[in-house]
Amino acid sequence: MILKCPISIPAFLSALKQEEGKIFFDLVLTDLLWEHGVLEPEPFGLQLVRKSIGGYEQKLPAPVVSSKVNMPFFRENQLRLIGPELIPFACSLFEETTTYVPSENTLWLYLDSEDLIDWCLGENLSLVRCKYSENEWTASLISQLKQEYDKIFFDDEHTGFLPGSHFVSVLYRALFEGRPDLEQGNKEWRITTLVAPADADYAWNGTSLKPYKTVQIPVDFVRQIEMYPDYRNDPALYTALIGALKKVGLTPESLLIGLME
Repeated sequence: MILKCPISIPAFLSALKQEEGKIFFDLVLTDLLWEHGVLEPEPFGLQLVRKSIGGYEQKLPAPVVSSKVNMPFFRENQLRLIGPELIPFACSLFEETTTYVPSENTLWLYLDSEDLIDWCLGENLSLVRCKYSENEWTASLISQLKQEYDKIFFDDEHTGFLPGSHFVSVLYRALFEGRPDLEQGNKEWRITTLVAPADADYAWNGTSLKPYKTVQIPVDFVRQIEMYPDYRNDPALYTALIGALKKVGLTPESLLIGLME
């Protein structure tokens, strides 16, 4: 299956690198919680977990004395989840029939999912498919809570987990994969990883300090390159792009939509 990666033209050209005669491009993974920006409302996947805790408690045979619905998922005054201090990095890919519309002057890089799966295994990354059915998500989370609920302790002062708890993993999975029904047409996938803050990179974006993680993908993984909007709308840009690809050692005649025979 082909997955399309959107990347701006300047970002792609500056991301190309040569090492030992091989060409790579840097793919930037962003911090999902930093991108979300505020604690309220919580990211959609975490909202689903909270809703599922309430649904699980309603199914219990005896009334709950102290509900865990309002337990904190975040560290105090931080965009970091409870549990081990980790940053959830991700970048988005989309199936060929996606309804997602990128910004102008973007390149769609067509990548083979099998190449990506093999590459992710060697790079401590995961390739995950976003899931959009809220009812299916909630049912799945309630099922997981059968094993996790009693391993969580929560009161006004403390939140913690008993040995063997996988609740934090449940939070990260919901964060990475849970998306609203109305976005179903996006058909989004994500390359994901969890990184300790000391192993992340940081850059000032003009207003704030932004965490990011860079990974290198062999340019051989790129099956096609499509310019968005349609290359016929901007002959000057399209012509210059052809030359720029040649300059960095790529063959636009075999990659660039519009030149491919």
